Amino acid sequence: MKRIISFFFAILLSTVPLSAQVTHLPRDPEKLVTRAQSYWTYVVSGQKTKALDFVLPDKREAFLAATNAPVLDAKVEGLNLTEDTQHASVRVQMHLIGGVMGKDFQEWTQHWVWKTNNWYLDVGEGIGALMMPSGDDKAKPLAEIKKSIDQQLTLPEPSVNIGTVTQGQNVTVTVPITYSGDKPLAVELAAPNPSFSVNVGRGGLTSESKRLSLLFDTSEWENAVSLPVRLRFSYQGAFVERVITVEGNVFVPISFRQVPAEAKPGEPFSVFIRNNTTDSITLQSLSTEDRVDVLKIPETLTIGPNQESEVVLRLKPGETLNVLYLVPKSPVHGLGQFSYRIRTGR
Repeated sequence: MKRIISFFFAILLSTVPLSAQVTHLPRDPEKLVTRAQSYWTYVVSGQKTKALDFVLPDKREAFLAATNAPVLDAKVEGLNLTEDTQHASVRVQMHLIGGVMGKDFQEWTQHWVWKTNNWYLDVGEGIGALMMPSGDDKAKPLAEIKKSIDQQLTLPEPSVNIGTVTQGQNVTVTVPITYSGDKPLAVELAAPNPSFSVNVGRGGLTSESKRLSLLFDTSEWENAVSLPVRLRFSYQGAFVERVITVEGNVFVPISFRQVPAEAKPGEPFSVFIRNNTTDSITLQSLSTEDRVDVLKIPETLTIGPNQESEVVLRLKPGETLNVLYLVPKSPVHGLGQFSYRIRTGR
């Protein structure tokens, strides 16, 4: 990758006339290209909350409020030379749903800014141009396009039950859908939700689509769940929203209980490890980062069904954060490692 980028930069520089050579590449260009490509990877896959990390902090609210451009794929093509190495123009080639200005592919330029030793996207008015109707749809008001989408789009069931799953798994949730429109729709989460991402395939949602997929990260959930997920369906500038509720039960094979609820540096505290399964669990290892003294471990590393064992720990002076890692001898419900973030009083 490094050789390819360096070669590309050499070609770019060789094409610049002598009168323009007072300009330069932006600073740390390889880092810029990497971040720009990562940003578009998250945008294309519908992971808007992860793409947010690459946006200037003071522009993130506007970014979240905006409707995503209907992009199926995007590739960073190169960088423009600049007089200010802390500001950069990044050229991106995008494959668009329905096309813009009659084209399925279009080159776009984005403005990136160097700040706090990193590159961030400056989301300006330019992104709005990709959301405007084009071609035959230019003559249609957005309200009319929205009404058509609303009439043509149906979620047959208001909820999907995933049954019982294990905490820590990434579960694919299949959502039945009916769409009769002739324009492919981009689909994204309507609001940030770190537990979910959405996927409808590279062609967007079409009249041939019978379902879409949600990826549910169960790490932060346990027991019975009923989670409404807001989805946004858009064709360029127009969009409608639907809500699907994901229901089920998240089983926690190994859970943790801390006493007292907040640990303080220099004072012992206990973490109780509970086996919630119907089989005995033998631990292969139990460890922490080097911020905690382990004062007591169970006499036996086997925890019986629906039993718990106590570990006594003590935060070292000046430490406030730490994680307890537990590795069972054999995977438990398909999981080979469990972790518990120690709660501390700050």
